[in-house]
Amino acid sequence: FFFSDVMIGNERKVRVCMYVGSGAGGAGIPALEKLFSLHKFEVTKVTQIPKNLITDFEIIVFPGGSASTQFSTIGQQGVKLVIDFVRNGGGYFGVCAGAYLGSCNPRYGIGLLDLKQNKKLWKAESNIYGDIQIQVSDGIGISSVPCGVPLTCRYRNGPLFSRYSLPKGIEVIAVVTKGTGTKVVAKRMNGLGTIARGKFGKGTVLLCGPHPEQTEHLQEFTWELICSVIPKDLLTRTLNNNL
Repeated sequence: FFFSDVMIGNERKVRVCMYVGSGAGGAGIPALEKLFSLHKFEVTKVTQIPKNLITDFEIIVFPGGSASTQFSTIGQQGVKLVIDFVRNGGGYFGVCAGAYLGSCNPRYGIGLLDLKQNKKLWKAESNIYGDIQIQVSDGIGISSVPCGVPLTCRYRNGPLFSRYSLPKGIEVIAVVTKGTGTKVVAKRMNGLGTIARGKFGKGTVLLCGPHPEQTEHLQEFTWELICSVIPKDLLTRTLNNNL
């Protein structure tokens, strides 16, 4: 089965808090809004982290943009609210800048998943834009795309990490099989992890380096990633009609 359709127990919609304040921007926000609307999720767009995050939402979403600006804008109070939300069972979905924010980056990470980011890439090239190829790992519950087959995905300076010696409980969802940028940078990107999922307290965190939400043929894949952080007791997953 997969998450092409999501039915909520007792007919209650999943409530999404999506950050759209300073440091969030680009085509990712309307792309995510379209997905949430299609699947009838209830989205509240915020420019600061609401104090009722724990009581009134199931997921928080941080889109692409600038992680450092997002971090400074939400401030220490916002950071604490997000950490408490996830620790108590909320889902965190971060794309590109939002993935940096959810990591243990010493300058602008809030410490949800401890990913060892590859810093050599940006010493060789400051801006790495283009399409990359990623390969989805086997056995991690993704059914909308074939495992082991390279998939083209949009990329804009998102986090990449070593997939070795990861802390217990972190799953590598996808790795880069063909990089972009200069020949040196593209070669260094190959084999690095680019999407990861793990637990923080009672909650689930997914950090996504590239932009599947902005890649037309990866919309179902994006939806599966989002649904994988929703508390399980809220979801009734319908069977794929093809099964």
